[in-house]
Amino acid sequence: MARLNEKTEKPRDAKGTLRRLLDCLMGRRAALAVILVLSLWGNVLSLLGPKLAGTAMGAAAAGKGLVDFGLVYRCAWAMLACYLGSSIVTFAVNFGMMRIGRLTAQKLRSDVFHKLLDLPVSFFDRNQAGDIISRVSYDVDVVGTCISADLSQILTSLVTVTGSFVMMAVISPVLTAVTLVTIPMAIGYTRRMNRITKPLFSRRSAAYGGMNGFAEEKFSGLATIQSYAREEQTAQRFAAINDDAADAYYQATRTAKRMGPNVRFINELGLALIAILGSLLYMRGYIGLDQISAFVLYSRKFSGPINEIANITNEIYSGLAAAERVFQLLDAQEEAADVENARELTSYLSRVIAEQLERSVQAGQQYREDSDYIGQAMVEYNGRVERLKGAIDQIAVSISSISGSIDGAASGISGAAGSTRVLVDDMEGITGRMDANQEIVGELQKQMDMFANL
Repeated sequence: MARLNEKTEKPRDAKGTLRRLLDCLMGRRAALAVILVLSLWGNVLSLLGPKLAGTAMGAAAAGKGLVDFGLVYRCAWAMLACYLGSSIVTFAVNFGMMRIGRLTAQKLRSDVFHKLLDLPVSFFDRNQAGDIISRVSYDVDVVGTCISADLSQILTSLVTVTGSFVMMAVISPVLTAVTLVTIPMAIGYTRRMNRITKPLFSRRSAAYGGMNGFAEEKFSGLATIQSYAREEQTAQRFAAINDDAADAYYQATRTAKRMGPNVRFINELGLALIAILGSLLYMRGYIGLDQISAFVLYSRKFSGPINEIANITNEIYSGLAAAERVFQLLDAQEEAADVENARELTSYLSRVIAEQLERSVQAGQQYREDSDYIGQAMVEYNGRVERLKGAIDQIAVSISSISGSIDGAASGISGAAGSTRVLVDDMEGITGRMDANQEIVGELQKQMDMFANL
């Protein structure tokens, strides 16, 4: 699978992306149906305005003393009511589309987030975190704005264009034929520019995603960059990426901004032809002033939405490019599902660790019992050593007293007394060694107490 931030020269499937975006809206088809009906009514009320204006101008042009002011007043009040009602309905339509766009963006963002939870770790190794975040935040917001603002305007414009064309055909088929001369020019130019702007907006979205990914990656690893003294190289790379993003934005915007003025020029050219031909028809008596007035107003209503559609088309393609990036993330391959009857790693580890811990506890209990037995044996051994030391001390005292008596009674037996002194020294050496053994036993006792505590 290609990386998400890989740049493409044109959308892979603009029609497929639009179809999937419409499928996302089908969950709210009831609200869309209500909005469509309201849009129709609002445009019908708006289309009645030029007809009433033409009637009022026809009555006012009847001549001095022939003006039907009652008709003029009625037309004026009717125009006020129609335009006011149209404004209220348009406000309701825009509010409804804003809500639908917000809910759709919320659902898309939730779907993307849950999708990220199911993706393998290798996906995040191949793609920059900033680019993924850009899809979740920026691209989804672009799609929501496109739905809430541009879609409602396109619906309104289509109804206005259709209604205006019908009214123009009813008023004067000849002047309508003049309008049909400029319409193919505007449509042809718009389609040609659309083919140019689509890849530019795709490149702009990809460049923004790459720049966001690079910035997020470098800011999160800023300490590492400074540790290896890579600030200058990082700044140079960011400058190159930033230049590419700025150039992509400039190219897309510059090309898109040319559409509106050029289409407006074509429509104004058609309006000039209508004015010239309408004047000739009026002078020959084929058409009245009220009809010319109404036809000019309808032609403006007809050409105005065409200009708006030409401008909105760029925003639509920007939204499609963003939606394509979001759907590309949603179509990413998820992590493979577990095989049938697979055991969860946590339960397996908990069971194995529990068994190991139980065996360790049993071994520790046995060790504690052995330590207690060895400690008891050492206590008995220490008691026996103490008793032996006492007996040896008593023997040493007895021998010392005997030696003293022998020294006092007969100095001639000095040799025997000396031998006895040697014996006493030997007994004291034995006693010293017994003391050393006592200390060793004490150390062993401390170690056994420490093992017992374990």
